[in-house]
Amino acid sequence: MLSGTLLRLSLTLSLGAFSAVAQTWQVVSPDQRTRITLELADGRLSYTADLQRTPPAWQVEASGFAGVISESPLGIKTTSDDFSERLSLAGDGELIARSDRYTMFTGKQSDLDNHYYERVITFTNAVGNSIEVHLRAYSEGVAVRYGFPEAGKSLTVVDDLTGFRIEGEGRKWIAPYSEVDQWAPAYETPYVAGIPIGTAANTPVGWAFPALFHANDFWILLTEANLDGSYFASHLQPTAEGGLYRLRLPEETETYGVHPQASTAVGPFHSPWRVIMMGTDPADIVENSLVHHLSAPSRIKDPSWIVPGPSTWSWLFDGSSQTDFDRLAPFIQLAAELGWPYSMVDADWHVMTNGDIHDALDYAAERGVGLTVWYNSGGPTNLVKPIGPADRLHHADLRQKEFAWLQSLGVKGIKVDFMQSDKQGQIQLYIDILRDAAEHELLVFFHGSTLPRGWERTWPNLVSMESVMGGEQLWSQDFADNLAAHNTILPFTRNVVGSMDYTPFTLAGRDPAVIPNTTPGHELATVIVFESGIQHISGTVAHFEELPYYAWRFMEGIEVAWDETRLLAGTPGDFIVLARRKGEKWFLAGLSAREESFTLDLELGFLNSGFYWGEFIGDGEAPKRFSHRRLEKEASGTLSVEFASRGGFVATLDKR
Repeated sequence: MLSGTLLRLSLTLSLGAFSAVAQTWQVVSPDQRTRITLELADGRLSYTADLQRTPPAWQVEASGFAGVISESPLGIKTTSDDFSERLSLAGDGELIARSDRYTMFTGKQSDLDNHYYERVITFTNAVGNSIEVHLRAYSEGVAVRYGFPEAGKSLTVVDDLTGFRIEGEGRKWIAPYSEVDQWAPAYETPYVAGIPIGTAANTPVGWAFPALFHANDFWILLTEANLDGSYFASHLQPTAEGGLYRLRLPEETETYGVHPQASTAVGPFHSPWRVIMMGTDPADIVENSLVHHLSAPSRIKDPSWIVPGPSTWSWLFDGSSQTDFDRLAPFIQLAAELGWPYSMVDADWHVMTNGDIHDALDYAAERGVGLTVWYNSGGPTNLVKPIGPADRLHHADLRQKEFAWLQSLGVKGIKVDFMQSDKQGQIQLYIDILRDAAEHELLVFFHGSTLPRGWERTWPNLVSMESVMGGEQLWSQDFADNLAAHNTILPFTRNVVGSMDYTPFTLAGRDPAVIPNTTPGHELATVIVFESGIQHISGTVAHFEELPYYAWRFMEGIEVAWDETRLLAGTPGDFIVLARRKGEKWFLAGLSAREESFTLDLELGFLNSGFYWGEFIGDGEAPKRFSHRRLEKEASGTLSVEFASRGGFVATLDKR
C-alpha cells in the first residue's frame, strides 16, 4: 500500500526561532527494499539511507531496515543565499509513484523500467528564499538532489555541503582525482584496491567518482547523474573523518582559469542527482542501472541511425598511422574482414599523406566500413596544441559547419579529446557537442573526459567515454604489472556508471619493453567484460592474423550493446565472471587477478530452459596460447571453467 511506504514522524523538541520541532520524511522504494530519510532539525538538513537485509515483506517495519548511509549533511551556499542553516518547512509536497519503460541503445541492459517513489520537500531560508530537496527510492538504491524553483532568479552556487557518511569497518575501491595537467586529465588514475574506509587521498584534490565501498556486509557505490549544464560536476574531498565523504567542487585550476569554479544558472533549475547504489551482493552494483533511471529521457526523435559495434583502431601501436593512408588502410581492411562496422581514424588525419580523408572514406565505403574521426576539443581551455584538427568544436557556428561537412562526407562519428574539466562551462560544451552531433547524425565518444553521468540515455548518440586508465596507458611497466588486478576492479566501479572506452585486447605494451601481466585468454575476455557502445579493439593487424581460427571466429561475432547482463561470480581485485545476452545468445567472460590457477563451476540457471551449444576459449598450457573446446549444455547444468594465473576465458551459448 502507498500509505505503508511513506512515514512522516514529528518529534517535539525546542529548537529556537526557525524550527520548533524536528521533522522527518521517509520515501521507501516500490518493492520496500530501500529507504531514504530526510530530517530538518535546528534549521539544518540531513539524510540517511537504509536497506532491507533480507527479502522485503509487503509491509514496512523499521526493524527490517539496516543503515547504509548514516546521518549525513545537506545544504547549499550561493553568493546571495545560505541554504545550509536557519531553514523552515514551506511545503512537503505529494508522494509521486512512477513506472515507465525505456530503451537503451548501449549499455548492460536494453529494456529498463524506471520505477520509483519520489517526494519533493520545499524549505525557505532566513530571508524567505526557497530550495527544494528531491528524494527518490528505487529497488537499486536512492538519490537526492536540490531544486531552485524561483523563476528568473540567477543563483551562483559556491559550495555544496552534501556528504555521505559510511560508518563501521570496511573497504573501498576508489581512484584519486587528478591534479590538473594537460596530459593527465581527471578520471585516468588507477583504483586503490580494498583500502580501509576513511583512508585519506594521497593528493590534495581528493577522490573521484564512482566510489565503491563494502561496509557492514553492504555494497555501496556513490556517483552522480543527470548533469544538464546548469551545474558543475563534483568529486570527493581527500579526507573523510568518521567516514563522512563530502563533495568537492571542480578544482580552480581546471580549464586554466577560463571557466569559474562556481556554477551560475537562472531558476528554475536542479543540481545533479547524488546517487547511492546499494545491495547485499556485488551483483547489486554491477547490474545496477540507477544512473540511467535518474537521467532525462532521450532527446533524439529518430535514433535509427545509432548503431553500436566494434571498431579497429590503428593509433595505439602506430601513433602516426592515421597520417599515412598506406598504413591506415590495413586497419580498415581488417574491419571489413571481421565484419565490423567501424574503423577509427585518430589525431592529425587532416594532414594525411599518400591520400587524404576522402580517399580513406571511399576505401572504407567500398568495403562496407564506416569511419569515425578524432578532434581536439580545442579552445582556450585546451593547451594540447597543435594536435588537430583543433579549434573547430568550441564555437557553435564553427561546430555546426564542421558537423555538416562531416555528415556530407559520410563520416559516422567523432572522438573528441582533451575535454578534461568538470567545471560548468565545460559540462555545457559536452552537451552542446552531443546536441549538435545528433542533429547531423554523428556518434560521439569523449576522451580525456569527465565521468559518464547519464547522458547516454538523454543523448544516445553518446556511445562511450574514456574516463579510465585504459589500454593506452601501457607505456608503463608499473601499470602493466598491476593490469590484471586493475581490470578486475573496473567492472565493479567505472563501468557500472556508463560505457567505458578502455580500448581492450592489449596483447602487448605500447613500448615493446613493456609486458602486461595478463594472458591472451584474459585479454580476449576484456572485449566482453568491458562494455562500450563502440568497442575500440586495440590489437594490431598482426595480432589478429596470428589468432587461431576459433579466436578469429569469436572476434567476428562479438557484440557490444547488451539486452541483459548478470554477474555470475567475483569480487573487485580478485576475479570476475559476467554473462551478457544479445537476443538468445549468451556471452560469458571471466578475468582473474589471482597468481594461482583455479577452477570454478558456474550454475547455468540464468539460461532459459532448453539445450545450448557454443564454444569455450581459455588459456593454453604454453604462454601466449589459447585452449578451445566445444560446448553442449542443458540450461539446468553447470559449466566448469579453468582460470590460469592472471588469466581469463570467453564462452558462447546459443539456444539450439
